[in-house]
Amino acid sequence: MTGNETVARTIVTSDEGKRVLIHGAAGRWSLPRHAAGSPEGTRAVLRDRWGMDTVRLGTLTDTTGEPDGDLVYVHEWCAQSQAVPESTRWVSAPDADTLTGLDPDDRALLAGWFSGEAALPDVPWMRHGWYAGAADWLTAVLSDHGRELTGAIEQFLVSPWACTLRVPTGQGHVFLKAAPTGFPHEAVLTQRLGTWFPDNIVPVLAVNPEHGWLLSADIGDCTFIEDVTVAGDLPRYRSSVVRYAQMQQFTAEKVAELRELGVPDRTPGALTGLFDRMVGEPELLGVGQEWGLTVEEHGKLRGFRSEFARRCATLAEIDLPDVLVNIDFWHGNISFRPQGDIFFDWAETGIGSPLCGLTTVLREFEQNEIADGERIQQELVDAYLDQWIPYVSRDVIADAYPLGLQAAIVWRAWSWRECVAPVPEPDRHHGFRHAVAVNLRRLLAFVD
Repeated sequence: MTGNETVARTIVTSDEGKRVLIHGAAGRWSLPRHAAGSPEGTRAVLRDRWGMDTVRLGTLTDTTGEPDGDLVYVHEWCAQSQAVPESTRWVSAPDADTLTGLDPDDRALLAGWFSGEAALPDVPWMRHGWYAGAADWLTAVLSDHGRELTGAIEQFLVSPWACTLRVPTGQGHVFLKAAPTGFPHEAVLTQRLGTWFPDNIVPVLAVNPEHGWLLSADIGDCTFIEDVTVAGDLPRYRSSVVRYAQMQQFTAEKVAELRELGVPDRTPGALTGLFDRMVGEPELLGVGQEWGLTVEEHGKLRGFRSEFARRCATLAEIDLPDVLVNIDFWHGNISFRPQGDIFFDWAETGIGSPLCGLTTVLREFEQNEIADGERIQQELVDAYLDQWIPYVSRDVIADAYPLGLQAAIVWRAWSWRECVAPVPEPDRHHGFRHAVAVNLRRLLAFVD
C-alpha cells in the first residue's frame, strides 16, 4: 500500500457472525488490513493474500472523512470447509476478550461486533446466507433461459439501499438487483413498465416478488452523461425529459394497476403526513449536531407544517392527473440510445403530482457550478412542463410549479429516510447520515 491509500479493516465472519477470522505472526494478532476497495477488489485481496474465500455483507463503519477516521468492511466466509490457512484462526467472543497479542483497536471493534453494539444495516443482502440464496436463484433462472454462466458472479454494488450482482453469460452480462427495503415494489413495477415501454426499460428476464429481486439483461451499446450536464448534453437530455413525461401521461390511466403493484401513495395529501413524521424525528435530522439541522432550522420547519399542508391542498386542486413519478429521475439513471433511452432505477417511485417530477434534475444544478447552467436548467424545465399543457394552461402550471417543487423536496427527503432508516448507528456512516437533513433543508427557501 502507498501512503495515500485509505486503509480498511475487514471482519470475516462465519457461523452467523459468531466467529471472526484473524491473522497473526510472532504472537501478535489482528484483523486483515488492506487498501480500501470495491467488494470485488476486497474479495480478491482477501483471497490472494490470506486464502480467504468471501463475499461482502456490507460496510460496518465509514468515517474516513474525519481525522482518525475508520473504515471497516464485513465479509462472510464462503468456503465449504471451515479449515483456515496458516497464520489465521477463528475467534469467538470469549477469545476476543482474552487472546494475548490481539491488536487493541481490533479487540474493541470485535467487542462491539460480538455484543451487537456494532451492527450492519438491517437489509436482507447484509445477512448471512443471502448471497448463496440469490446466486442459486439466478443460476436456476438463467438455466431456464438457456443462458450459461461464463464466469464468476460479481458483487457489482453493495450499499444500505442497493445491492446488484453482475453475471457474465454467453449472451452478455445479466444483472440481479435486490430492491431497497423501503421500496419492495421496484422489481414488479419494472417488469410491468417493460410491457408498457419495451424500448425504454431494461430487458427483464425474471422477478422474484417475495424477495424483491429483478433479473435483467444487458442493454447493449449506449451513452451516458459522464459528469455534470453541459450545453452539449442538452438535446439528448431534453428529449429524455419529454419521453419521461409521455410515459407518465400513459400511467395516468394505470393508477389502479400501480397501486396493486405496491407503488406507494405520494399525492400531496400523503406528503403532508410524511412531512409531519420527519420533523418529529429530531435524531434522524441530526438537530443540533454538526452534520444536521440547526435548532433554529428545525423550529422553522415545525412551524411550517400547517402552511405546507395548505400548499399541498392547493396543489391537489390543480387539474393534473396523478401519475407515476420517479423522484430519482435524472441523467444518472438514463442510458441514451438512438432506438430509445433506457430509464432505470425505479425504486424511488410513487403515485403523485407530475409537478414533483424534476426535483433530482434540479438538484444537480443546485450542487454544481455548471457553465450556462441557468439556461440549461430552464430549457429542461420548460420541455417537461410544456408536456402538461393539454391538461391545464401554461399559466396555471407556472403558478402551481413552485408548490410541486416543495412537495417534491419532502418526497425526496422521505425517500432518503427510507434508505437510512435500516442503519442502526448513523454516526458510523458519515457519508450519508446527513442525507435527510440536507434534503429537507432545501424546503427552507420556501418558508416565509
